[in-house]
Amino acid sequence: MSYLPNKKENIAIFSHNGKKRATCCFDKFVRIWNTGTGTVTLANTLSGHSSMVRSVAFSRDGHWIVTGSNDKLIRVWNALTGA
Repeated sequence: MSYLPNKKENIAIFSHNGKKRATCCFDKFVRIWNTGTGTVTLANTLSGHSSMVRSVAFSRDGHWIVTGSNDKLIRVWNALTGA
């Protein structure tokens, strides 16, 4: 896990296979990046928290992402669909 002070993203973490990177942000969004291309698409932007996202983690198999926010919610997302 990397902390990125004074940046839009406050935490960046890689999936276990290294193919994806998730960043959680002060803007309430989590972005999923393709590490091969360095790109993120709107489909790979997770929204649903009402406050700053403070933590993010991938499941061991890479199919799920768990996020925690200042809104006091923990959300579980499908890493492929964002649902």
